[in-house]
Amino acid sequence: MMFKKILFSVFSVLFVLTAVIAFVYGNQLSIVKEMVYKEMAIQELSVKLSDLFNRQDLDLEDIKPLLQAGREKPRFVFIYVTFGWTCPACRESMTEFAKEINRYRKYVDYIEVRCGEMPSENRSVLSCESNILLWKKYQLREALIVYDRHSQQVLSVHFPDQPFQSIDYTLLWRSYIKTLVTQ
Repeated sequence: MMFKKILFSVFSVLFVLTAVIAFVYGNQLSIVKEMVYKEMAIQELSVKLSDLFNRQDLDLEDIKPLLQAGREKPRFVFIYVTFGWTCPACRESMTEFAKEINRYRKYVDYIEVRCGEMPSENRSVLSCESNILLWKKYQLREALIVYDRHSQQVLSVHFPDQPFQSIDYTLLWRSYIKTLVTQ
């Protein structure tokens, strides 16, 4: 009789542990699945943004002349796209980033496209009503697009996980700008 009670207790504990393990494993699978879906959506958005800028098929008339090549224009353009309100620290770090780019003004241009904001007096800041950073169900706050005026192609699209607050991120882009300049 005692043996049956112990055996029943052991099986009960094993059953509960199995249920807990199955729940945790299932939950981890759903988290991984969500991460994979988000990564796929980001890749698709990257392609979508590249196509928009490559075809210059945007609802921004002001951007077309800025993307066209010219004698006095630098070959590369950094296009910083944001949607909605961005934190003051992000704006400040982006201003620092723009200053860094302006050191290489001869080689790199800088344009900001702010979706969902009023037009700015700064001619390198454009406004856009449509939310081009919404894709699938994911809302991204910002994207950095590197555009080549000579080939009229997007070279890369980046969606920073951290806003441009990180010193490491600024250093990364500083070295990226230098590689563009030395090409």
